[in-house]
Amino acid sequence: MAENPPINIRLVFGPVVVATLVNALLTGICMSQFFEYYNSRIKDGPTITGLVIWVAVVDTFTSCTSSYLLWHYAIDSFENKIGLLSTPWQYSMIPIFTTLISIPVQFFLAWRIRIFSKSFVLFVVLCTLSLAQGGLAFALSIASFVSVPNLAAFAKLIPVGNSWLAITIACDASITVALSYYLLKSRTGMKGEYLLSVNIL
Repeated sequence: MAENPPINIRLVFGPVVVATLVNALLTGICMSQFFEYYNSRIKDGPTITGLVIWVAVVDTFTSCTSSYLLWHYAIDSFENKIGLLSTPWQYSMIPIFTTLISIPVQFFLAWRIRIFSKSFVLFVVLCTLSLAQGGLAFALSIASFVSVPNLAAFAKLIPVGNSWLAITIACDASITVALSYYLLKSRTGMKGEYLLSVNIL
């Protein structure tokens, strides 16, 4: 009988628990916004409506698969260190699920920035960052699914994972800064005029 390999359960199980709980919280927020959007009867075009439905569906599916992943490690592999080292398909597909949401949203926000800034170059840069992080996410998932039989072998893919996360952060930060800048720049100043009139009265 093969011995169980030495493994730090906290390093394997801890991140799964935290990630699943945070994902469940964010999914709840997403669902609340989705139902509020649906009940508001806002007449958006098919692109925006489709994007909202897409995000809700993929986020729900991602939450279900991450919950199963938690079940796999906490229940099916309870006191089984060999099982804790395994990587079910849900583990390998996490980057793809994340990217299936992030790319459409990033493109949508990049287009909004394009409208505000009237800069096609900025739009292309943001879309390029989004596609780059998406490509790395797909590469990471495919490589993990094909060539990584367990968590111990996953170490060789850490540079790809770090690159994916770094570019994702760069893209999201760039979108946040640009959108905040152009929204602040396009304020009409009506609030200030209203306060001035109140003070005068």
